Order: sequence, then structure tokens, then C-alpha cells
Amino acid sequence: MIRNQSRALSALALAFGAASFVGAQGWPSYCDDPATTAPLWSDDYGSNGVGTELFGAVLPVSGTVTYECFNPIFNAPAAGGLGFLTGELGSVQTTDDDFVALNFGGAFAHFRDQNGILHYAALGARANWTYFATVRRDAATGDEAGTFTKFTNIDTIFDGASDRYLIAAGTQDSIRVDLRIDGIGDAARIRWRLTNLGALTNIGLWFGQYMDPIGNYTLDYSPIEIVNVPGYKPLTINRRFKRNPRPENHVYPMPAYADFMPTQGRAWRGLRITNDATGIDGPFPDQTPVDGLDIALNGWLLGVRAGTDQTFPFGRDSDEEFDRLRDIEITGNVGYIQKWFPRPAAGQDQPPSQRTVEIVSYYKTTWGDSDFSRPYSVVGDSPKVIATQNDNPFAFQKNSYTLRVYIDNTRGFSEVEKEIPLENVQVRLSLPQGLADANDATRRVMTRTISRVEPKRMRFVDFQIQSLPTTFGVLSYSVEITPQTTSPKKILSGNLVVASQPYLLIRNAANLVAAPWNFQNGSWASILGSGPDPLEPDIDFQAFTWDSTTQQYVLQTGPQRNVGTWIISNKNVGYKALGGNPQQPQDFQTGAPLTLLHPGWNLVGNPYNYPIPVGQLVGVSGADPRQALTYQEMVDQNIISSSLSYWDEGTQTYKFIGNAQDFLMPNTGYWMNVLIAQEVTISFPPVFLPFIPTGTGGIRSVPDILWTMNLVARNGAGMIDDVNTIGFAKTAKAAAKARIYEPPISPLKGAISAGFPRGTGTTAMKLARDIREEAASRAFNWNVYTQAAGNVTITWPNVTQVPTKYRLTLQDPVTGKKVDMRRVQSYTYQASARTARDLKVVASVQDAPLLTDVSAFPIGSGQNDPVQVAYSLSGPASATVKIMQNGVIVRTLQTNVSQSTGKHTILWNLTNSAGQRAPGGSYQAVVSATDEDGTAATKSVTFLIR
Repeated sequence: MIRNQSRALSALALAFGAASFVGAQGWPSYCDDPATTAPLWSDDYGSNGVGTELFGAVLPVSGTVTYECFNPIFNAPAAGGLGFLTGELGSVQTTDDDFVALNFGGAFAHFRDQNGILHYAALGARANWTYFATVRRDAATGDEAGTFTKFTNIDTIFDGASDRYLIAAGTQDSIRVDLRIDGIGDAARIRWRLTNLGALTNIGLWFGQYMDPIGNYTLDYSPIEIVNVPGYKPLTINRRFKRNPRPENHVYPMPAYADFMPTQGRAWRGLRITNDATGIDGPFPDQTPVDGLDIALNGWLLGVRAGTDQTFPFGRDSDEEFDRLRDIEITGNVGYIQKWFPRPAAGQDQPPSQRTVEIVSYYKTTWGDSDFSRPYSVVGDSPKVIATQNDNPFAFQKNSYTLRVYIDNTRGFSEVEKEIPLENVQVRLSLPQGLADANDATRRVMTRTISRVEPKRMRFVDFQIQSLPTTFGVLSYSVEITPQTTSPKKILSGNLVVASQPYLLIRNAANLVAAPWNFQNGSWASILGSGPDPLEPDIDFQAFTWDSTTQQYVLQTGPQRNVGTWIISNKNVGYKALGGNPQQPQDFQTGAPLTLLHPGWNLVGNPYNYPIPVGQLVGVSGADPRQALTYQEMVDQNIISSSLSYWDEGTQTYKFIGNAQDFLMPNTGYWMNVLIAQEVTISFPPVFLPFIPTGTGGIRSVPDILWTMNLVARNGAGMIDDVNTIGFAKTAKAAAKARIYEPPISPLKGAISAGFPRGTGTTAMKLARDIREEAASRAFNWNVYTQAAGNVTITWPNVTQVPTKYRLTLQDPVTGKKVDMRRVQSYTYQASARTARDLKVVASVQDAPLLTDVSAFPIGSGQNDPVQVAYSLSGPASATVKIMQNGVIVRTLQTNVSQSTGKHTILWNLTNSAGQRAPGGSYQAVVSATDEDGTAATKSVTFLIR
């Protein structure tokens, strides 16, 4: 390798002005046949690179490379292949990701200049295996078939003196390509600026790579086994994503990112590609949204590894053709293409600003929680999974972890001749409940200070943290960064997953739990009756589960792994260590036993002590048992409801999840609703935990929802049902997707349950979220059931979020009352025990104001001629008319007179309420009206009498 490297480095040194490179092991050591004397690189081979101690990017710019590791040996151009690598530090959690080339066919050299700045260069060609192409679509015909041109004709390359970046530029296919690569934090920011040099057209970009993280091919070959896309199981076959998905052709919604990782345990040495921006103040403030993403078998997608350079041979095929060949396994041989579809570019007679298409994208580590918004970048490096010991679930495998925070002073204060250091940078770490300082379990806020971060440099501080035994789930930390300089403060958030130990939170109320353990003694009496704060069955607690065949509660003597349990306790013991000798199940890699769901409500539990994404569930419907379906497919086909509900012990109310990215938490019971008349078999997947993204939780947001309003019901026992949502959607499909079913009432004395009835007879259920397609008027029937007697109070706290054009009325048919929900904040009625009240909420568009055209003027020219008051009603209403002066009532002409739609008049004979002639002066005619729905309006007009 040394002889070949020296030949290439003479060209590399020209780019940097230095020759003290260090070569990383990788592709050259594998592909350089020691039996030959031929060099791998041509004399004119050259490259450039840029990056930080965490992440870098390298770009061959000229020459050719000979591939001696293929049979037959072949020679290929090097220019235009962009590759990524991990740096010398990597994650503090492991050394497995130090100096790893992340793409097939690559290795790199690195050195530090006289100022200590780290530089990179490529040591291999990536022209066949990682490349990008401009795409041209004819403005007149829309045809883009002939113009996919790879960026190889590079005529300009240099390192910027400001920031930390390189520029490579060239002209191809009448397009000037200006490529800028910034090394920031744990990422490479790639900016393609494409300027049209020809006639009016449309210009886009495709970028694709073979994925293979390589430390050393011979000793440390690690192909990609895990492709992680949020909301899905790890991908194993070809998959296509678009902004406008086509489910009928298995074209899926665009994910925010995709991770490519060797294995679960070696996920640190992977690559994350981003597809979405998250706002100007978000971590990727200027990311150009990706329009299409193909993840597929690398040679099938990008061209075979050996042979001539084929650019995107499959890319132009239709969704239908991609679907036809989608069942091709990608494990170990995966590639991807990101596509930015063509967008307008003016002709050469227009200024450059109108001829240029600019595309920005980020490529980064899989482990970093990052913020790249100006003027400096922040990277959080936290442990991703805190696991329990296999043979002792009451202990974590390790419980003193380093959480490192990096500050990178670039792209704000690192411009040449205007550099500003960051001084006395305060880094304040805030941990959630359950995590703490490793040296003090009571401390959850820690502060460190970085004295100085020079421009173009990166510094870090370390915190030691621990997880408390009763902690579990997806936990979020935050870091507040406050430089002393007049630069903005930043708040960075990150996440880590903590496995649950055998503890259950038992409050003196209702507790909906699950026990993901194997017990030597599996009775609740043994499990809860031992150790500190023992609980005795029937005296201190009762355990109930749900019989899904009869749709009712039944007593439960012991837990089942896949089943939820209600523990109704009259003692508040907090976190209870479980007896019965619990052991961690060993089916994480194969999957838990199948769960049979019956039509209607089913009470289930996560069978593992790790969170699992809802979207990874798989099922078989009894209506068509010939095929398996994903969770989302079961939802889309109305086999199961689009949400699961769990019980919040703190508020004693239900909460809901339903997004594919949401998590089924350990130790928690969930209601799942089967909507068909046949049984459904559910498979809980093997536990997949490289780095789990945060679920949204709560009520998910659904596209095309116009507005929602929440109703809250409280009874005399202090119980509450706080999720009863109505609203309008743009389409019937969006409305159906947004609906959430109301789970069965909790088995708690005095409980309350409200919902919107749906169906009749055996199909009767209630919705917790009833969304309708937009219309001029909709009536939402609402049923409120209370087990406790006394006052029931209804409130609607977020009514102000409903557009003002809608009139909102609450109607109680029992009392006949109608309440204008914009004027009144609550409604209370008296209820007997174990009774239900049917109410109605009407949402209607106020097409015309209730009260218009109010006027008052004398009839005739005489001094004592009467004044006529006129007004118009847009609907039937009760009207009151008063004459006032200086805020004092002079005469009431009518009170709550029922009147029809149209114009109305009434005369005032100029006398006051005592029958005396009113003196001359200025007066006001005040008209008030209230319609049958309780909507009220008041208008006044001023007039003079002599």
C-alpha cells in the first residue's frame, strides 16, 4: 500500500500544500494486489476533503484508479465521487467508529496543518459507487429521459480560508455545477448550486451511494445489515419513498431520515441521511426537502460493482416497475438514491439568480443529537440504550455514562479577518426525572464551562450520568449553551432509551400496567405481596383484566406478558419491586408469542422491557388470513383503530398514541380496538434498539385537519375525561384517519367516560376524537356517562383555536338549554349515579351576521314626529330594542320578542319610561338579538332629536 499511496499523495499534497498524510486502512489495502507492480492511482490522481474530528467528506477530483481486487481488473475515472467518513474521536461511548470509511470502495488520508486544523483526502475512487448527477427536464415537453449527467468535469477546487469548507466546480450539460462541502459538528453540509447556461429548462439532482462502512476489508469488513427508517421495521427489501406516496404501488411517505448501520451493536459506525428541514432554528435549518428516496440492492440500483461506470441505470423506471421488483433483499448490499425533482431554471438571457437551482443536504453520524443553525454548532453525545443485565434484571449492564457536548465555532464567527472566539461558554445539562448526576442521585442539573472556543475549532465538556432503577422509556435531556460573547443562546435536546427493571408504579387509584417478565411464582399475591410495602389481594388491591370475548372486566390472579392489567389499589406504595423471582425473557431476537385479538376492545401489553415502535407491529386479519399486514396497513384497511390508549396514573385519564413512530412502553397496558367481525393475530417484533427516535405521544397531528376543539367532562367524584375532540378536516379520508376510539371506562369507583357515539347495536362504540369532513353545519352527538352522582361540569378550554367564522353551540335536550360556547366557558348539569346524558355540539358556519342594517331616524319634519328604529335578522331570533342616552336606559321599546328572518321596524314616540317628553339631544338605539342556538349579537346607532 505504501508504494501506491506515495504515488497518489504527490497529487494530494498539491491540494493542501502539505505532505504529512496518514493513510487509514481500508479499500486500498484490500484492492492493491501485492503480486502486481502496477499503481492503483494514475499520476494525475487528486482529491480533496474537509471535516472535523467527528465526521468528514472526501472528493476525488481527477485521474483514474485501477481495481485490482476485481476479476477482470478494470480501470475507472475517479472524479466526482463524494464519500463520507467518521473522524478520530467518534462517539465517546465506543471506539468502534474511529476513522471508518462509510461508503464502499473508499479509504482516506488525514493530516493536521501548521495551525492544528484537521484535513482529509480520498485514497480511492468512488466514481462507480458514490456519485451524483444533474437531471434536466425539458420545459416544453416535460421529458427528462435523456439528461442524467454525472459530475466529473471538475475544473476548479480549493479550500476556503473562512469557515471549514471546500469548493469544487465544473461545467457539464450546459449546467455550471458549484459544489460546496462544509464540515460542521458531526456532519457534512453539502450545497449544490446548479446554474443553467442554456435555454429555459428544469434542473434537478440525484445523489446515490453504495453503503459499506469499512475499517479494514480483510480484518474488519462490516456490510450494512440494518437500514433504520422511523416508523418501520428495519428494511430488508427494496423500498421507495416520495413526498406524494402511492400506497397502491408500495410508494411510502417520505421519512425524515434514514440510518445505515452494520449491526445493532455496531450502529455507531453508520451514516444518517436527512430528508427534511425542521425550520430556521432547527437542527437542519436549510435542508432542501428530498422529493424521492430509493433504498435498494446497491448493484441493482446503482450499477454493478465491477465493470463500466453505470449512472443510475434503474432510476428512470416507473413506480409500477419499482413495485414489481421491490421484493429484492438488500441486507448486506444496500444502496440509496436521494432525488430532488427538477425545478424551473430560466434561460441564459436572464440573471444568474433566476437561472440557478440550489440544493442543500446534511449527512452525519447516527448517534449525534445536533444543531447546525448559525453561528455555531452543538453536538450531544449521549448513551443511546441503557440495558438491563440478562441474568439480573434488577441491575443495568452499566450505570455510569459519559454524556459529552461539543461546541463547534464555524459558519458564524469564523470568517477570515472577522473571527470571533466563543468565550466562557456555559453548558448547562438538564436531565429528566429518572436520570441524575452519577455522583449525586438527587442532582439533575449540572453546569460546565468551556473557557474559549477559537474560530474553526471544536471543544467539548463531559458529564457523568446514571439511570435510577425505576426509570424506563424514551427519556429526553436538554443542554442550554450560553456563550459570554453576544452570540445567541442555544438549547439542544437529545434522547436515550432506558430498559425497565422489575418495578411497577402503584398509586392509591387505578393503575393500568403490564409485566414483561417471566416469573417463577406468577401470582399477583406473590408478585406484589413480598418485600417492602407488601400488598395483600382483596384487602390492599384487586387485579382486573379484560375478557375480549365477552367484552367485560374479569378478575386476574396473575399477569400475562402480552396482556394489560388494571391494579386498583387503596395504598400508594410508589415504585414496587416485584417479587416472584422475575427474569428477563430471552425471545428478544425471535419475537414474543403471538397475541390473538377478538372483535372489539382488547387490553394488551408490550411483552418486552424495552420500548418498541407501534409501526413495527405486524398482524393477520381473520377476514383475509392469506397475508400479513403492517400496523399501518391494518389501520388503513380499518381492521384496527388508528390509535391505542393508555392510562395516565398521574391525571387518572386516558392518553392516546397512534403514529407509527410512537412507542409501546414497558410496564404499560394499552387498549387496542379491532373494528372487523373477525379475530386478528398480532406479532410483536423482535426488539430492535440501535437508536430509537422520539415518539410524539399524545394525540397525533394529522395532515389536512382544519381545526379541533376539546371538551372536558368532570363529575362530582373529581374524576375527569379530558380527551373528547371534535373538528373539521379537508376530506372524508383525512377525517376518518384522524378518528380515535374511546376505550372502556376504567374500573375505578366514581369513574366518568365521555365519547361520541358511533354505530348501533353490536357495533355501537364511542369516539374520543370525532373529526368530520368540512361542511356548513355539523352536529356532534356526545354521550357523558358517570358512575358518581352529583354535578357534571363540561368545559371547552381551547375554543379560541376554532376559526371565528364557526358558530359553536352546546345543546342539552333534557333541560332544553342552548349555550353559546364562545360566550360561556362551561356548562353544569345534575346527574344521578350510573347514568348517561346525551348532549349535542353544533358547529356551523356563520354565513351572515345575525343582526345587520341597524338604523334610527325621525319620520317627518315635525318636532314631535316619532323615530323609527330598523334592523335586519339573518335568522329567527328574539330581539330587544332600547333607547339610551349616555349609558342610561331612556325607554325599552321591546324585550325578547320572537321575530322571523328579515327586516323589522319599531317606532319611538320620544317619551321616556315615565311618559314624559325626552329633551332634545343625542341618543342611541341599541338592538340585541339571540337566535335559537344561543348566538347573540348587539348593535347600536346614534341619532339626534330636537
